[in-house]
Amino acid sequence: MDADRFIETTGLSRLYACGEVEVPALRDVTLSIARGRFVGVTGASGSGKSTLMNLLGGLDTPSSGTIRVAGRLISDLGKKDLALYRRNTIGMIFQSFNLVNAYTAIENAAFPLLFAGVAKKHRLDRAAELLDSVWRAERTIGRPSFPAASSSGSQSPGRWSTGRRSCWPTNPQAISTARHLARSWRFSPS
Repeated sequence: MDADRFIETTGLSRLYACGEVEVPALRDVTLSIARGRFVGVTGASGSGKSTLMNLLGGLDTPSSGTIRVAGRLISDLGKKDLALYRRNTIGMIFQSFNLVNAYTAIENAAFPLLFAGVAKKHRLDRAAELLDSVWRAERTIGRPSFPAASSSGSQSPGRWSTGRRSCWPTNPQAISTARHLARSWRFSPS
C-alpha cells in the first residue's frame, strides 16, 4: 500500500438477505483516500452511503472485498479486534449523535476515555479542554442552527446540561464533536 493512502478498499460489496433474496447495498467499490484528506460521500437515498461508512467504521463486515485502514486489513478482523479498531483507530459522529441522555455534556465528551482506561480526573479535564475548544470554534465561525428533531431521531439542542461551565456548547453536534476528538487523545502521565 502507498504510504499516502490511509483508507483503501478493493472490490468492496455488501449484500443483505431479505427473505430468500439478496439485496445489494454496495457493489464493487474500490477507493483510496490519502491521510489528512477531507472526503464527502454523496448520493441518493439507498445508494450505499451509510453502508460504506459502517464498513469503514468497523460496524459491519463486507460480503466481499477488502478494507485497509492505515495499512491494516480490517475486513477480516473478528469482533474483539473490530472493537479495538473502533476504539483506537476510527471515530464517527453519527447523524443521531448517540449521546447518553442521563449524562451531562462533559460526561458525554469524556465517555470514550472511560473505555481507554483513563482515570476520571484526566477524562474530565480532557473533556473540559475539548468542550472549551468547540465552544471557541462555535463563537468564531458561528453556531449552526438545529431543528428541534429530525426524521433520524436527532436530539434537540439544549437537552444536556453542561456539567461545569455555562459557556460550553449544549447542542448535540458540538458535544458529539468533542466526544469524537476525545477518543483520538492519548494520555501519558507525566
